[in-house]
Amino acid sequence: MVIGMEKTLKQLSKILTDEFGKGFSVSNLQNMRAFYLNYENCQSVIGKLPWTHYCELLSISDKDKRSFYEREAIHSNWSVREFLQLAVVDA
Repeated sequence: MVIGMEKTLKQLSKILTDEFGKGFSVSNLQNMRAFYLNYENCQSVIGKLPWTHYCELLSISDKDKRSFYEREAIHSNWSVREFLQLAVVDA
């Protein structure tokens, strides 16, 4: 990550945490940005899986694999633990 962006994220993290409380760590802001970049039509996925599932899905760089695991997690109602076990086995 670019040094300037890291500094900006740290500042933004502090501002948001001061204003709204927990949930705005630098790593979570990075996940939010990655989510936005990978799920441009986020309205179509909101509410289908918990945030922690999407954070884990974003670690899968292959878009087709990520899409497969997303569909399976939704269809099979996987917990994050189940997702991690099954996705790691396939990796």
